[in-house]
Amino acid sequence: MASPEFQTERLNYFLKGYRPAIDFVATFSSLCQVWDDLVDGDRPVTADDINRAFEGALLHLAVDPFYQEHFAALHILVRMGINAWLDSNKLIELGGKDHLILAYVLRDLVGEVAIASAGIVGGYEWMREVSLDIRLDLLNDEPFEDFVRGLGDVD
Repeated sequence: MASPEFQTERLNYFLKGYRPAIDFVATFSSLCQVWDDLVDGDRPVTADDINRAFEGALLHLAVDPFYQEHFAALHILVRMGINAWLDSNKLIELGGKDHLILAYVLRDLVGEVAIASAGIVGGYEWMREVSLDIRLDLLNDEPFEDFVRGLGDVD
């Protein structure tokens, strides 16, 4: 996994230094990470982590100016990303190689929010220019083999 400093630097680049977009994506990403860690138990989650996640969800996102301004474009991606992540967890429970491959792909669809935010900030051409780098630098935090190994006894 990339260092927080590297992720912050890259997010700043991808979102052209636009603070409202950076704050939104960082808050949303942090929420998703804590939620994932609570569900899969692969990383310890402190009470402070949980408190920050709930504050982000209940206090910050609802009034986030970037999210409010671009709600129509972003909210459907938030919903679809969460739905894909929930499906990913069910596929893991089912086990089997094909299910695990699909689960591995689906779990990162919440990242489309970051890519769409780059498009909102910089336009379609900018989104195309940076979308692969967003996937590689920010979303691709675990090779497939490590993902499967981390699941334990799932076939």
